[in-house]
Amino acid sequence: MNTNELRENITNKVISLMEEHGSDWTKPWLSNHGIPINVVSKNEYHGINIMMLAMQEMPTNEWGTYKQWKEKDAQVKKGEKGTHIIFYKNIGNLDDDGKVRSIPIMKNYTVFNASQVEGYEIETPEPKGLGEKLDDVDKFIENSGANIVDGGMAYYSPSDDKIRIPDVEYFHGTSTSSEIECYYSTLLHELTHWTGAKHRLDRDIKNKHGSKDYAKEELVAELGATFLGIQLGIHNEPRVDHAQYLNAWMKVLKDDKTAIFKASTMASKAVDYLNELQEVSDA
Repeated sequence: MNTNELRENITNKVISLMEEHGSDWTKPWLSNHGIPINVVSKNEYHGINIMMLAMQEMPTNEWGTYKQWKEKDAQVKKGEKGTHIIFYKNIGNLDDDGKVRSIPIMKNYTVFNASQVEGYEIETPEPKGLGEKLDDVDKFIENSGANIVDGGMAYYSPSDDKIRIPDVEYFHGTSTSSEIECYYSTLLHELTHWTGAKHRLDRDIKNKHGSKDYAKEELVAELGATFLGIQLGIHNEPRVDHAQYLNAWMKVLKDDKTAIFKASTMASKAVDYLNELQEVSDA
């Protein structure tokens, strides 16, 4: 499968999820298994690969190529279908002025989940209770150092670098999430916006409400909150206003087959930034 075909397939899959599930389009690939990791390196996958693997709804977060599973003395089961992921490899090239310019080349690989192989014992960690999970989320948010003000509507204000969040009692539980989980998923959405400030990751976040660029940043925040929800083990609930962005998101994706790749990359960078703040706080 070439690069264009892969982009087309992934974009169509995301659009299909939006059309089928509406504002709950990320729900099918939420899990309590954590961010997908490589079985050999134990490194987490990033960007669009998180989506590509999470959308498979597998019972474990460990993945590897056919060769990597062989190295683990495991065998991919006959008839199992692999999942395409991508990696960018930088290739050096000389400009006309003699300077070396790095060109990213996209390559795709096929990986299989641990549940698709024989001869490998899947480790199932003891699931955390909701209280323990929320303690972890509280610590994660506190370690960010973000200025969070209770009360009012949910939003991040770039002008004064503050996050506002309604009080917990204004959130309602759903069939899959408690009211407190809905509260935290909204807070993680705003925390993703917070990472985009000029003195942090410098994303274009000062856009007119309802504009295409505004919708793009909302998509980044939705993906960031979802990635964080997977990492921290809480069910992510879409904000009430996500539904109004669906048509705008679908138009962006249909017009630009690289848009979901860009948004997921920026969301992943936001998660990485927040994780780095955890390391600083724990040092």
